[in-house]
Amino acid sequence: MARCMERLKKGCHTAVDKGRLLEWIKVAYPETHKPPFTQKSFYRYSKWTRWLVWMTAKLVPFTEDIYRTVSAPKLHEDDFLVIKNSIFPKMDVMLSGIVSDIVVLLRHPCAVVRSLKRGIDLGLMSVPNANAVWNGYSDSLTQLGFTQDQVETFTVAELLALRWLCETLLSEKLAKQFRTKTLVYEHMLESPIVQWKETFDWLGIPFEPSVADYISKTSKPNWNVRQLLGKRGEYYSISGPRRRGEASAAEIALDEQESQQVLGIVCPHFDLSRHWSPASRSCY
Repeated sequence: MARCMERLKKGCHTAVDKGRLLEWIKVAYPETHKPPFTQKSFYRYSKWTRWLVWMTAKLVPFTEDIYRTVSAPKLHEDDFLVIKNSIFPKMDVMLSGIVSDIVVLLRHPCAVVRSLKRGIDLGLMSVPNANAVWNGYSDSLTQLGFTQDQVETFTVAELLALRWLCETLLSEKLAKQFRTKTLVYEHMLESPIVQWKETFDWLGIPFEPSVADYISKTSKPNWNVRQLLGKRGEYYSISGPRRRGEASAAEIALDEQESQQVLGIVCPHFDLSRHWSPASRSCY
């Protein structure tokens, strides 16, 4: 599946790649799926049956096919298949011929760069490579007036900002092809239930009380498995600076120079005031 996705992203896919990908998406694989602890109406077998077969497939060689059979969904016309993925070039090729709604989660570029730099500092993410950024987004970058020589001189913050800009512009390109709704990350932190209720209404999915209860609990967890990571776990927290101590917020914030580098890349090509007030960038 990884090789198939690479061909799709590069636009050099074969005639059968998309069909294979759609079949793969609908079938569970023990290598990439979490333990099936919940019962869903579109599965033929109970959660405990799927859990036991999942454990067997993880421990016993050559039993993956049994898990795929047990976890094959029984989808009907009114069932939703949700594909979680980041925007990438040629994504419109993968989605062509599919009736799809696109939900884009948009986060302020300074906050994205700050988060990614935090991951790099902790050794959880690799430092962006200028050649890789250029090769991945050369079409978009050329249209925006950037050159390869220019990109090779950019700092880490500028390279991360370039990726944010290209992916955001690609999401707007998809909006012309598909029905698209944009969710702003910072707004969701402030009012998660309101934001998700609007999204469910937009999708035409009933917003059940159990959904609101789940969002409330996960927005303010009493215990989190991320605590097992110790201090490194701070990177994974979605809490904004307003919910942290002042010192910890300052430790992970972008400095003024990095903020200006990010805004210098993004602002000439994307109007941030569409989603954020000018004063709000002081928190990033």
